[in-house]
Amino acid sequence: MSSDSAALAQAAIDALVNGTPEPWQTLRSDRRVPDAPGLYGVHAHDPELIGELQGKLSEHVGPGLVYVGRSVSLLTRVLTNHFAGNSAGSTLRFTLGCLLLDRLGLEPCQNPGNNPRFLRESEEQLTEWMRSKLRVTFWAAPSAAQLEAIERLVVQRLHPPLNDMESGAGGCCPAHDRLAGLRARAASMARPRPCR
Repeated sequence: MSSDSAALAQAAIDALVNGTPEPWQTLRSDRRVPDAPGLYGVHAHDPELIGELQGKLSEHVGPGLVYVGRSVSLLTRVLTNHFAGNSAGSTLRFTLGCLLLDRLGLEPCQNPGNNPRFLRESEEQLTEWMRSKLRVTFWAAPSAAQLEAIERLVVQRLHPPLNDMESGAGGCCPAHDRLAGLRARAASMARPRPCR
């Protein structure tokens, strides 16, 4: 790890943790999310969601940052992929869908690319839920060159409960094992059902 990466990771942490989490609608209408590389943080303050996370992960989860991701285009990733796309293209969406599967009555399916996601009606319901319950902060990086290393450092330091092994924090504790189990359950439910 270079001192430059460590300094950038600290700047990202400051922005993600100390920035004001904004709802999707505000970010979209204010056009403040840059079309630039960087990290984004997803925040949960809804008591029902916090309770759901604590119950499913069997770990204390407080209000605040629950997920950190990276993108070469914050604008596309935050405003389109996560809050308007489908779960086959968003680890965050699929993870939230797995956590809320029973509560929201979501129905997993298998898309043509063999990735699990949810039926169109379930995706629409998940989109509406995410837009109403989650908030976002972001940090624009000076370049995309060290983005993966910076994300890894941020995730290791903050340990957001919804990050998985792909982001460097998974497999570290029983909560991440339970999260992997929920994802596997939804994926197995999706296998016999093609998406429509």
